[in-house]
Amino acid sequence: FPLVPCAVPTGGDLDESTMAAIVAQNRAVELWTDPAPPTTGNSAVGVVNAGRNWRVEQRVAKTADDALLRIDLLVRPESGRGQAALTIIRPSR
Repeated sequence: FPLVPCAVPTGGDLDESTMAAIVAQNRAVELWTDPAPPTTGNSAVGVVNAGRNWRVEQRVAKTADDALLRIDLLVRPESGRGQAALTIIRPSR
């Protein structure tokens, strides 16, 4: 996922980035605790958290170890500039 450069984040940007990180962590917990592994590939969903709309982009890929999947998450507000990225590894079965 490309990162958008930002000169100096404002308080609003920091708040949105903090909330985006919470949304990413929530999604990571959902993915980690789901008994069924996610399908490999790219997807995006909209979620509502803290009364705000967020876009969660998810990339699931196999790793060198067939027993593990790599999941990259990128969360952005539907309007605003803050964002958060998170990567987790989970069992593929």
